[in-house]
Amino acid sequence: MQTIKLGILLLSISILTSCKNNTEPEVKTVDTNNPSATTEEAEITPTFSDKTIAAVYADYDLLKKALVLTSAEKASTAAEKLKTSLLNANATEVTVMAVQIVIDAKDVEDQRKSFVGITQAVEKMIEGAITSGAIYKQYCPMAFNNTGAYWLSSSDQIRNPYFGDKMLKCGRIDKEIK
Repeated sequence: MQTIKLGILLLSISILTSCKNNTEPEVKTVDTNNPSATTEEAEITPTFSDKTIAAVYADYDLLKKALVLTSAEKASTAAEKLKTSLLNANATEVTVMAVQIVIDAKDVEDQRKSFVGITQAVEKMIEGAITSGAIYKQYCPMAFNNTGAYWLSSSDQIRNPYFGDKMLKCGRIDKEIK
């Protein structure tokens, strides 16, 4: 019986320490109308060989930051901009539909579910298009009931769009895209 209690205690400790649940006020406010606004201090904006892809990434980043803030309203506004950028870049219909879900959704959790597919599409668009700087493909293993999910960031600092301030720093860098 004590072995079971010890096992449960160790499992609980590992879950609590697997992601840093640190919500200290390191995050700055975000103006989703300003692409240079940032929630991350160490952010370096990459440059791209194509200005339409640069616009897609900038608008994707605004959407990610709105989700970090857990703001359905700001996410809808940012997604509207992203939709326009994606249409200008001749993105697939599926990607545009995923963005439309974010625009229409009033619940941030539904927006976060659509964000997974948007991230995959944007990653494909930016690969090979970066001329300077880097984008970090980041991963949270606990997103969506421990199935995990990725997002892209111009910073090596983790700011989790799937949990926001609940587990702001939960995640890791999986890949550096140059």
